[in-house]
Amino acid sequence: MHIKTDNMICIKKGENKMDYKKDDCSKTISFGRITGSSTDVETVIFDYDRYELGNSKRCFPSVKKLIINENVEWIKVPNSMFPNVRTIISKSTQFRSGNVLIHESFWSRPTLLNVFGVEPDETIDLVGVQVIDSLALRGCKTIHFINTESVRFIEANSVRLSIFEDSEIERMILEKRYHEGVIMAGTILLAVNPDADEIEVPRNTTYIFPTVDFTKNKRVIIHDFRLVQTFKFEFQTLVIFDDDKSGNFSRDEMYDIIAKNIEVLPGSKLYCTVDGILYSKDMHTLIRCPLLKTGHVDIPDGVSEIGKYAFRLGRINSVSLPDSLVKIERMAFFNSKISDISFGKGIKKIGEGYSFSLCTNLTRLIFPPQAEEIGDSAFSDCTNLSEVVFNSRLVLISRRAFSGCDRLEKVVIPESVQKIEKSALNKVQHIVFQGNPASHVAIAFIREKPATEYMPDTASYTIRIDLPDSKTAYMPRYVKFDDIYTISHIIKNPIAIADILTLYTYASSAACRQEAAILTYSAYKDKTMDESGLIEKQKLYTYCKRSAKSYVESILDQNKDKNIVQVLNAGLLSNKALKDLMDVVDENSILRPYILEAMQKTKRSQSKKFNV
Repeated sequence: MHIKTDNMICIKKGENKMDYKKDDCSKTISFGRITGSSTDVETVIFDYDRYELGNSKRCFPSVKKLIINENVEWIKVPNSMFPNVRTIISKSTQFRSGNVLIHESFWSRPTLLNVFGVEPDETIDLVGVQVIDSLALRGCKTIHFINTESVRFIEANSVRLSIFEDSEIERMILEKRYHEGVIMAGTILLAVNPDADEIEVPRNTTYIFPTVDFTKNKRVIIHDFRLVQTFKFEFQTLVIFDDDKSGNFSRDEMYDIIAKNIEVLPGSKLYCTVDGILYSKDMHTLIRCPLLKTGHVDIPDGVSEIGKYAFRLGRINSVSLPDSLVKIERMAFFNSKISDISFGKGIKKIGEGYSFSLCTNLTRLIFPPQAEEIGDSAFSDCTNLSEVVFNSRLVLISRRAFSGCDRLEKVVIPESVQKIEKSALNKVQHIVFQGNPASHVAIAFIREKPATEYMPDTASYTIRIDLPDSKTAYMPRYVKFDDIYTISHIIKNPIAIADILTLYTYASSAACRQEAAILTYSAYKDKTMDESGLIEKQKLYTYCKRSAKSYVESILDQNKDKNIVQVLNAGLLSNKALKDLMDVVDENSILRPYILEAMQKTKRSQSKKFNV
């Protein structure tokens, strides 16, 4: 126990409690709650490493001075515990000396913890302070702050004014004592007048308190756009100020403008607006559409570029692009509500990286006649996209262009396409080539991983490819990487039936190999072919006959009844396997008639053999 005399208290932690002593009179402080009292002590010494007393209701009105010893690392107390402290002497490198309690260390940002007994006419110096703790300003009597430019965060909790509880700031807000529509603490904006039609955020503002509500104001003028980004403030109309300040809006940063409209002040050298949308001054670039804008957008003719993030997260449902458009930048419509796109007659490259990615309202796309290229990941993860109509001049479908489009089951590739890059169509199950397949075509659909690691049970393990000469190939979706280019070469060149009958052998998983083999056999079992084809068909039949039962058992619960019907129609199951299957399928299953028919065919076949 550390004891001080001359009206001093030493706060120190024992084994299970925290004690303080005034001369020979001992009082007890339990962890988080003071149970004793003192009426004339003037100095408190903190002598333990951490103090967590933020919920304490005790009060020591006589204390004027706090001494923090060198081993103390953290102090959490309310202002009300020491309402008249005017002096803090710190021997610890983690606290400042002065009239307020400021914590700073090499691993955390300088934080204002308490203002204690600062008087109404006194000024609080926050030089270098970056964080204001949630207890720091409760009961604060002054509104005078200086050197607030470094503040970047105020720890406000869910109760809007609780951080200002019983403070002069709270009284100003509740009594609406606004100056030019705002309440400021130094360069920190604390509140705005909800009854004002227009608010201009002061030019010297460096931080906006997160609970400031701009939604009641019709127009808000902001000088430094970065101020509204941290806490995603919402506006009716946001006016972007155009001057030489470094906080001008940057078209290359992922800013979200949560507003219905954007305006710029007259005389802007950089920007202009049309229908509440921000454009470059020369109207060549659409910079940003506000997130709360809805309905249809007609982009004016003359615009040649839609900038990065322009409609990102936006709520518009349709857009018409002008014939003058040349470029759609990366993430321009990323994760937006867009459902209908009219591409116009000018643009040749549709999208850059993720331009329309995660647009889950898109269900159908018709590409314009002049389009030549679809950019990297342009429509990736558009999970409800089910139909794509490619144009006859399309040359390149870039990597991951339609990756993750779960409902895009079939596409028709025009003869003009020369290249389809890696994973461009990795969820497609049926591809129709109107011309010779593009180079390295297999890489667009095939993966290296086993099916169980990548796809849900209901997904297809194979890709059906319809070729121009009326041939159909069933490619395994999962193969070894070294075989991808081999398969591409087989598909791209004039393909013999014998080669088609061997594609299943490249599969890297059993389920994938079985499905590709059985679908291939079903398609070619009755077709005429040359001797090499007949040899491969016999090998294929032998494999299918051996694996059909295990394949059917593996897909019974995967909603692949169509595949099971193909196995039944191909006569690949023995009579015993058919009886076993009949025993496990539901009485109302659509498979039962097919199983019965297969059993009858097997019986007739055996009867013929017996008669012979």
